[in-house]
Amino acid sequence: MIYKIIFLPIMVLFFACFDKAPKIKYKSKIKLKVEEPSGISYSATKNAYAVVSDDGVLYKLDKEGKKIAKADHKGVDFEDVFIVDDLIMVVDEASRKLLTYSWDLKHLKTQRLNYQGGRNKGYESLCYDKNGNFYAITEADPILIQHYDKDLNMLNEFEFKHADDISSATIHQGFLWLLSDEDMTVMKVDVNEFKVLEKWRIPILNPEGICFIDNGDMVIVSDDLAQMYFFDNPSNSTK
Repeated sequence: MIYKIIFLPIMVLFFACFDKAPKIKYKSKIKLKVEEPSGISYSATKNAYAVVSDDGVLYKLDKEGKKIAKADHKGVDFEDVFIVDDLIMVVDEASRKLLTYSWDLKHLKTQRLNYQGGRNKGYESLCYDKNGNFYAITEADPILIQHYDKDLNMLNEFEFKHADDISSATIHQGFLWLLSDEDMTVMKVDVNEFKVLEKWRIPILNPEGICFIDNGDMVIVSDDLAQMYFFDNPSNSTK
């Protein structure tokens, strides 16, 4: 037992030192008046964000990160959000439910997703592809990328082994972008074979949400610090 206590931190430090993923820096940040923001999505047509918090609340924010509205209908533990046309889709980790809201934050329906894993290691990420199908991704132990159609029929399931956890996901330019809280990394992933194409380290404590906005910037929110950070698209800047 003593051997494991000493050896494991040394190995973690060893591999961290040889992680070749480049570190990227944010160019600006905004303080949010949202406690424990755990997911974010952006609508270019509405010029606004949808943000969810760990206490099961959905917010709408303007381009400057200021609150526009707050949904009356609450969940238990909202972990990610994705805007689909005029709808806002939210995944609740604790209840394993997919909630649908209108753009004016009216709750429309709740659907249950079929996952029987650990209570605090359920669905942490949600994003939709161009066909209206969606990815629901579990946090850890294991990390499962589940691809569903509009009727909640599972199309595919893949166990992702390239991170310690996944805290958020988004689709951008035909790629799946995954955010890891524990590893403090962003990964650009192929949507067919789920191979990691590029990877970057980010200097953000407890990164919990990721999206891209109309000017191409990558936006990441910190849960603990309740801040929104803006990066150049790292895939463009590192080519």
